Amino acid sequence: MNMPFRRKETERDVAVRLSSGTLYEETEQRIADKIINGIASFVFIAAQLALIVYWVEHSGVGHLKDPYPYILLNLVLSLMAAFNAPLIGLSSKRTEYWATRRHEDQMALLRNIHAHIAPDEALEAGES
Repeated sequence: MNMPFRRKETERDVAVRLSSGTLYEETEQRIADKIINGIASFVFIAAQLALIVYWVEHSGVGHLKDPYPYILLNLVLSLMAAFNAPLIGLSSKRTEYWATRRHEDQMALLRNIHAHIAPDEALEAGES
């Protein structure tokens, strides 16, 4: 997300993040988020459903040789689930991180506002 008030990142900033390893972590997490956004869409669900229907209808003919218990289809779906589970966990951790960070920023803002309002409250309490 590009904020208009953020300064542009310089080459030195990138070099520092690269040397600390945070650039790689951020890139991996962003890729995982994009994959999760694709997986958690109706287009993906419809495509997966179409694949399963096609597989079941054409399982005995042509190049698909997977009779009724559909062992190969089961293997493919199990592999998809095995790869999706860690990505979902990574995306969940990232969402939790951003929610915590947003909460901390809001609390800091409220403390700052309260610090500016508190002297006025003390002045009003002293007059009455």
